[in-house]
This record gives sequence, structure tokens and C-alpha cells, in this order.
Amino acid sequence: LEDCTEFGCANGCVQIDYGVDENADGDLDISEIDGTEYICHGLSGQDGANGTNGVDGEDGVDGSDCTVSEVDCLATLTCEDGTSVSWNLMGCMAEVPEGMVEVPASSFLYGNPTGSLYLPTFYIDKYPVTAGDYKACVDGGMCQYNGSTTSPYRTYDNGKDTHPINFLNWYDATAYCIFNGKRLPTEQEWEKAARGTDGRTYPWGEDAPDGTRSNYWESGDDYDDGTTPVGYFNGVNTLADGTSTADSPSPYGAYDMAGNVWEWTNSWSSSLEYRMLRGGSFGYDSNRLPTYYRDGRHPDNRNYGFAGFRCAQ
Repeated sequence: LEDCTEFGCANGCVQIDYGVDENADGDLDISEIDGTEYICHGLSGQDGANGTNGVDGEDGVDGSDCTVSEVDCLATLTCEDGTSVSWNLMGCMAEVPEGMVEVPASSFLYGNPTGSLYLPTFYIDKYPVTAGDYKACVDGGMCQYNGSTTSPYRTYDNGKDTHPINFLNWYDATAYCIFNGKRLPTEQEWEKAARGTDGRTYPWGEDAPDGTRSNYWESGDDYDDGTTPVGYFNGVNTLADGTSTADSPSPYGAYDMAGNVWEWTNSWSSSLEYRMLRGGSFGYDSNRLPTYYRDGRHPDNRNYGFAGFRCAQ
């Protein structure tokens, strides 16, 4: 860009848009851009002054040479004039962030019917955000809760700190993730994290859902018709009838990606009216549990008690 004065760049700049190419068309549409950065050009050199005895001075040297280096997933543009700018490389971390799982770069089978889609490496929370963690953010003055305070389904400040937070809108979820240095996953990221690369129907494979694997309406688990603690279906807990829960993570180790609560994503519906939700919930039957199933709600909707979220990075 030539005129970058509004970004503090006196000599032009480079605009860098970043995001996920959700429709795989080789370009970022407006709805796919997660953020934009501007990197200033160095200043041009000045002509040299006239020398003695009428000898012209040498031309000035053009702006300083610049190099880009990468250390622990932090890229830095450094110029000889001393200016520099750094940014985090998308989908790159020196190590897997605490409480998250890594989803490596690869193509995977997406949608129904399926098509092949490539995504770079990213990280996603191992569990949905809990009511206890969200309340801590509210108590710290960085988040807000304006959902139901009377519904028996609510988890916020209701003795269910280990259950997923619900009755939040898309903006509440986004604010929490941003405060924690993260973001909401796109639909494509969410589906890959739940589904892996083999196009499976459920996070655990092809076996039909039941009350030992997932929490959905009339599933028969001990928390039927309400939320379960996050990670409940880990093969360790015992149900009231003496059977054990089946260990039911996704191929990358993320739990609760089928049932419990719907999860907000950062993606829009094709009409750009709704933000998309994934995963099904305790309030819906098992038909909504497949990894490819999509639902959507207006981002302002805070009255949807079956929706929670998890963050990505």
C-alpha cells in the first residue's frame, strides 16, 4: 500500500490479512479474515551532499535491508535501520499450550457428503470451557454473564463449576477466548478436531451413541436431560447401573465433541445471519451428534441454554 500514514508508516507498507480459507478457493473472503496487520517499509536513502572541489557526492543508500527470522514460532522482521516488528506464526507453538490438544496440518474429509480440505496446524481446548472457569473471568472483571439465573439447566453459579458454561451468546464466548489469548475455532477446525482425517461419523468412530459415550436427550446417562461434567465420558466413571463410561475422545484427544452442549464457532452461515454451532447437546436427540452436523443461531442469542464453547489457537 502506498498511503499508510494512518498506520504510522511514512513510506508505504504491506497489508497482511490472516485467517482460514474455509471454502478452499485460494483466497480469503471478507468473512474468512480473522485479522489484519500492517508492516511499514523502511525509509528511502537521501542523495549525498556535494563534495569538495566540485565533486558530486555519491547517491544515498536506499532504505535498510530487512530480514525475517523465526524463533519458537515468533517471526521477526528486522531492518538495518533498527526498526523491527514481530508476530506469532499462525498454527505454530513451541509446545502444545496447557489444556489444549494439537491438530496437525493435513487434509481431512469434511462435510456430508465429504470433500477433502486442508488445514494448517492448530490447537483446540481439550474440554469445553467450564462454568467455574467462566465465573472466574466474570469475578475478575474481564467477562460478563447475562444469561438465565432461574433455569434449572444453567450451569453458571449453580453448583456446576465442572460442567460446561451455557446461556452465553457468541460475543460472550469470543470475549472469553480473546482474554485468554485464543479465539473461537472455525467450523472446519472444529470438525477436523472432532472427526480426524478418516471421515468418521462420531468422534469415537462408527459405533452408535449410547449413555456410556455421550450426553444427549434421553441418552440414559446419570445426568440425562442436563449437562454432565466436562470429560465425563473418559472410561473411568461408573454409571448408576454399574456400567462404566466408554473412553470417547476425538482422534486428537478432545472430549465432549458429541453431546453435552452445542459449541459456538467463528464461522458464519451462508446468509451471514447466523454464527454456526457444532456438536449437539443434552437437549437434542442423537441425530444431531454426527461430526458433520451443523446448526446456527444469531450471535446475539443468549437464551439458548444448550450452547457453550471451547477456544482454539
